[in-house]
Amino acid sequence: MSERDKRASVCVVGLGYIGLPTAVVLAKATGNVAGYEIDSVKRQIISDARAPFVENGLDKALREVLESESLTVADTLPNASCYIVAVPTPIGKDKKVDLAYLKSAVEHVSAVLQGDELIVIESTCPPGTTQQVRSWVLETRPDLSSQLEGDAIQFAYCPERVLPGNILFEITENDRIVGGLTESAAKRAKSMYESFCHGTIHLTDAITAEITKLAENTFRDINIAFANELETISRYLGADAWEVISLANHHPRVNILKPGPGVGGHCIAVDPWFLAAASENPTPMIEAARSVNDGKPKEVVERVIEALDTEATASILVLGITFKENVDDVRESPAVTVVSMLSRELPCSDILVVDPMASELPESLGGAVNVQFSQEIPHSLQIFDAVVGLVAHDAFSALEVSVFGEAAVIDTRNMF
Repeated sequence: MSERDKRASVCVVGLGYIGLPTAVVLAKATGNVAGYEIDSVKRQIISDARAPFVENGLDKALREVLESESLTVADTLPNASCYIVAVPTPIGKDKKVDLAYLKSAVEHVSAVLQGDELIVIESTCPPGTTQQVRSWVLETRPDLSSQLEGDAIQFAYCPERVLPGNILFEITENDRIVGGLTESAAKRAKSMYESFCHGTIHLTDAITAEITKLAENTFRDINIAFANELETISRYLGADAWEVISLANHHPRVNILKPGPGVGGHCIAVDPWFLAAASENPTPMIEAARSVNDGKPKEVVERVIEALDTEATASILVLGITFKENVDDVRESPAVTVVSMLSRELPCSDILVVDPMASELPESLGGAVNVQFSQEIPHSLQIFDAVVGLVAHDAFSALEVSVFGEAAVIDTRNMF
């Protein structure tokens, strides 16, 4: 960092799917942003002006802010007026949130605080986490207790609201929710987000902002669960679920989302559990929706086995492994679950996974010896016994059912 930039206006902690685009747009807007990433390999990739994941327009924008020195990728956590923390908050097999990454990031930030800073959490969190962050800072830096009590060091929660594949646009155009532990903190955070956000910024308290973020994705999860049940019913009755949904959505107060092989990604498949865990009372609707959506991969596998009508060796083509179309992200991808189950249920079959967005199979499929991977669509598509459409990448849009010859086609995304 140059001499004039000893203290960055903003330091983004965690340069992942949300943190890196946030740092880039902030750098373009303010000209004085630092980014910190604990992963040294990822940090070097970013320093070389390459995004470590696929996101439309990000490589070009990253290169521009690095060349102009508006963004600095720091080797150690620098001093800044504001820290935006955007690190993973995964759930374990017990469906409980793991805040270890967040706590570690907050402890790192705490170590460099000098006073009069704003700490903003963008990571998706259970209600009450922003207050917990304040407690972690106090535990780490008891010498700052007077500043914390006097609201000189402030805390706010501002959840991301973006669609992977269109993040640079949505991060600047969508409305934002800013929840402060104090009204002053919310207003200060609003001023920072106004530097790049053209949408309306809605002020509230931190816990309301935390619940709102979870409510948004839980609503979508419940809606998708209904769409998935509707698809199952329609298929059983010999109807086209996508036509049913399209016609139903012509009603002015109906908006049914799309069915598929399940729900994936870092938000919709995870956030409902944060909301359910925060309640002292049962949450049967949330849990039922999670059960429906988590059960779709098994249903898809059963359809494949039924279509093959044999346990003998079969050749299976799987189209797509990421959690949604036109991204390279496989986090919580139902396609990964489908392939894993197919590999176990049909051990004598050969499974070829084709995905032009992914670079390789995820680690969880490393032991599946009957699964191969390719980024390229095979020249001959009539050699397969079954074709399973799981992700509607644009690269698959030219394919029609006829190109697969006599293969059984299980299309979970209305691709063909």
